[in-house]
Amino acid sequence: MMFRKWMIKFRAYVKYHTRSIIASPPRIFAVVVGGIGTFSALQDAKDKFGLLSVSILVFLTLAAFAVLVVNAFNHSVGSLREDELRYEAYSPPTDQDNRMIEMAVSYFGTAAINSDDGNAAIQNDPFSTVILRDGKGRSIGFADYYCFSKESFDGYCNGRINMKDMFADHYLHHDEARSASVLYITTIFRYDFISNQSFQGRCETALLAWCLAKLITTVQTNVKTGVSIYSYGETDEGRKALSHFGFVDSGRKDPEGNTLFWIPPEEAHRIYDILRRYKFLGDQCDFTLRRQLAMTNET
Repeated sequence: MMFRKWMIKFRAYVKYHTRSIIASPPRIFAVVVGGIGTFSALQDAKDKFGLLSVSILVFLTLAAFAVLVVNAFNHSVGSLREDELRYEAYSPPTDQDNRMIEMAVSYFGTAAINSDDGNAAIQNDPFSTVILRDGKGRSIGFADYYCFSKESFDGYCNGRINMKDMFADHYLHHDEARSASVLYITTIFRYDFISNQSFQGRCETALLAWCLAKLITTVQTNVKTGVSIYSYGETDEGRKALSHFGFVDSGRKDPEGNTLFWIPPEEAHRIYDILRRYKFLGDQCDFTLRRQLAMTNET
């Protein structure tokens, strides 16, 4: 049993870092150069000292590398308990979740999207927000999006509708929102993102992206037939993350001059690519739609 849990964690660790290397050309270059250098050094050693000496050197090098990998793994996630390997994601949020979201938006948000607007959007479209908790019931973070008509979003990009009015008055309510032609992802937020930059924390951020993709593909009725999915990165890290998730420059800007990234309607399969890419994380997460709670929130 202990070996099985260790292997689950180790597999997630290897997959995460392998994907990080594949997604980064500089890392690929470094690995290739390092491999070529190592091969050349072994060839020189073979010519000078013979095959037996090279074999011993290779064995010692691999042993040292294995020790480093295992130590790094144990330092990152080796101490995780079984209840920390399981997660729960659900939509809509509870009243307690809403209070935590309000605090996060008040502290980290902008004047454009204030906590009152966010609460109103959640009440009127409860399936626009997904909550992530760990196996002990602790809140990890949340992700959300707004649903707009194409006409409203065009007015937003053309400057006819300012940012504050857009997010306060123009989002679609639940029934209309499910077939909205434009989705605008506003938040993928892990509560301890500043204090926790560990492997586990980075996996939880990726899991939040998986949860949001799962929510969108579950509740939106027109993902396969064509929906435009927009977002924008406020930081370089945010823009890199959007690129990693399949977003590209849309050629449009919001009223504040921020470049908008998007997944165009004909490329909607990219949202499903997120589900496949992070399936190894999603397999550790129980995803639930709490429809009865949504009906209570709407009444």
